Amino acid sequence: MIAPQRNQTAAPVPPVPVPEIVGRTPRRMSCFGVLLALIGLLALLNLAVVGVKVLAKPGISPSGQLLYATQFTNSADPDWTQYTSALSYQITGGALVVTADTPKQGAYSDLNYGFSDFDVRVVAGVTIGDDPYSEYGILFRWQNPNNYYMFRVRGDGAYHVARVINGKQDDMSAPHPTPLLALGTNHVNDLRVVGKGDQFQFYINGQLLTLCPKGNDKFSTWSGEQCVSNHQQTAQSISDSTFATGAIGLGVYENNSKVQVAFTNVVIYSP
Repeated sequence: MIAPQRNQTAAPVPPVPVPEIVGRTPRRMSCFGVLLALIGLLALLNLAVVGVKVLAKPGISPSGQLLYATQFTNSADPDWTQYTSALSYQITGGALVVTADTPKQGAYSDLNYGFSDFDVRVVAGVTIGDDPYSEYGILFRWQNPNNYYMFRVRGDGAYHVARVINGKQDDMSAPHPTPLLALGTNHVNDLRVVGKGDQFQFYINGQLLTLCPKGNDKFSTWSGEQCVSNHQQTAQSISDSTFATGAIGLGVYENNSKVQVAFTNVVIYSP
């Protein structure tokens, strides 16, 4: 996947509004009153600074707090990487459209903010492509093009969770089919990833997914509906501490034929 590394900075925090005080008669302020006013001003400034820190480290935000949202209405939105070639990612028509037109290659766009704990949701639909092994999904805790996690869904209806370290990918939970995915073009799916500390959960169309962790085994392995790895125990979350924070991204992978996916309505909450 090809994309320039982005600075992962927090979204600016709007100034705290100061309510207008009406119905009082002006009077001369004593030295003590001036002191109280200065203390109040310092407290207000401190509140603004604390707000910035909350967004910079969303893991300490109250659960359910909205951290980011977009409907991709601004085609020149600087928050997202955009690029045009055989591997392209462009904001157009109210969507982030990501295209891969080179076999065995992927493309993605990353959001220019970093997150530690997060609950990210996106609506995604294939607009071009019917290869059962082409994929699309959500990148999270993205460091650079060679280090990140990704929740992937395939054209054959399977899902899996991958980790990429120094450009080498391995599955934290191997591909597994689900009837939850709406397949083919002109259908959309709601994808969701929740990350809190070193724990991650994954959803398709509102349903929590069952995973097959590697555990102490070399590979994550399914046999039908049975998880063979991890002492034959499935799980509803994956644990991994490789990346503690990073960007969110949206991407696709082409197997043998062109694939294009439109992503809309990105929302990120604190979990």
